[in-house]
Amino acid sequence: MPPTLLTITEAAQLVRMHRRSLDRLIASGAGPRVTRLAGRPLIREDDLAAWISAGAGRDLPESDGRRRRRVAVEVRDAAA
Repeated sequence: MPPTLLTITEAAQLVRMHRRSLDRLIASGAGPRVTRLAGRPLIREDDLAAWISAGAGRDLPESDGRRRRRVAVEVRDAAA
């Protein structure tokens, strides 16, 4: 039986995480392994389970809050 392949959105839903958060983890190398099929990023269900078992997200870098501050500044500028 071939392995079950999940889209990034499906994998994010399974781990109850926002898709963008999972995208960032994958891009930083802290997420589950991604397989590409015809250029489309997919995650094997086994790789997702292994990532979770290994302590998914335990050693995540803390956010420096830059995005939050930038958004707040843009909102203030728009109101002026």
